[in-house]
Amino acid sequence: MLAHPMRDIINDVRSNKTRVISDRQFNELTAEIEGDMATLHNPQRVGILDALVIGKIASLMRDYPDAMRKARPDLYENSPLAEACLAFVNEKLNEFKFSLLDVYPGDVLTIGRREFNDMCAPGVTLFICLGDRHLHITSIGLVPEDTKLINGLTNLAQSDRFYCIQCLESGQIRTRELTREKAKEQAATTDLYCRKVVHAEWNQVILHLQRSHAGDAILGRATIKVVVPSVGGCAPSCEILLYPGLNASPRDAIALRQHAEREMFDRYTLFVSYDVVTIPPAAH
Repeated sequence: MLAHPMRDIINDVRSNKTRVISDRQFNELTAEIEGDMATLHNPQRVGILDALVIGKIASLMRDYPDAMRKARPDLYENSPLAEACLAFVNEKLNEFKFSLLDVYPGDVLTIGRREFNDMCAPGVTLFICLGDRHLHITSIGLVPEDTKLINGLTNLAQSDRFYCIQCLESGQIRTRELTREKAKEQAATTDLYCRKVVHAEWNQVILHLQRSHAGDAILGRATIKVVVPSVGGCAPSCEILLYPGLNASPRDAIALRQHAEREMFDRYTLFVSYDVVTIPPAAH
């Protein structure tokens, strides 16, 4: 959850005596955020309140970038590929005068930034749907369910723009705008890079990932364990352990994580809280 990073921001800004907003504005903001964090103790509201806190972090990043870079430089640490994707999104927001950063800055500055960092690697192809009120990012060809999402994403708003982003070995990206028809065609015709084999045991799910067209080479395995079961209608807490194969590429590692997360969401709920731990090949 992002409650603790939010508290860190508040404490850092206080200790550094950064004068970027008035005392009254700052006190109102911190009281509101800390109230949200106190309410986070109610697990049934975690999903909603996480979204509120994410939005407030993004608003601070948008409105007070210098102070935020000083207080929380980790929020600006991006891979070269993720940085290129974020720059591309901002360029298109300006080009089409979309108001996304004004109304939902978290879609780009926090959630979008995290997704680009989690999903970008050489060989990965992304699809993005960019609009006045949303940014949606999904991989193409790694997870079948995510690739199929493209069909739905092309029907959100008439003014939306669609792009295919290829992540290159050079750390750069190659972009191409798609029409609605071309986006749906891309989803329908893209070959899947890998496939999963799942075994369910009494307390965990074991997933093996195999490459689709290279002699069924094993890319890695993952285990999904419930560490705190669902009680009283609250979502469970899980732990995903990733075991990439000895010769797994960064794309393989991303595919392994995405398949494990999708399997977990399908078995439990989209609102499950979870940790992801990667075990290096030498350790397993």
